[in-house]
Amino acid sequence: MIDVMTGPTPTSRRSLGLCLGASSIQAVELTERPGVAVEVSRSTVVHHESDPREAVRKILSDWDAPSADGILFTGRKLRRHLTAESISEPEALEWGLSFLRGELGWTKPVTAVASLGAEN
Repeated sequence: MIDVMTGPTPTSRRSLGLCLGASSIQAVELTERPGVAVEVSRSTVVHHESDPREAVRKILSDWDAPSADGILFTGRKLRRHLTAESISEPEALEWGLSFLRGELGWTKPVTAVASLGAEN
């Protein structure tokens, strides 16, 4: 967590990730500081009630997106309606597993990965 009294260190990085689903948006904020593993600063799931555009706007506004070092979107169809960086869900899973193994040194064998999403 960033120390509220002193603020972020000059070399800290803050990244946002949003997964745009058919019925909800999942968002996560990651913070990386020297000497500290990447940590989840906050996360949320917002049911967009058939108005994903407004839900994305609200999350980005509430989480001060312009100050983030990076933002990435994923999702099956809705991500294509944005003029922003996005990747497919399988690609996001691959990056996540790669991070666990490389950055965090996870050595346990992985025989399967499941991506469980809601269907309307």
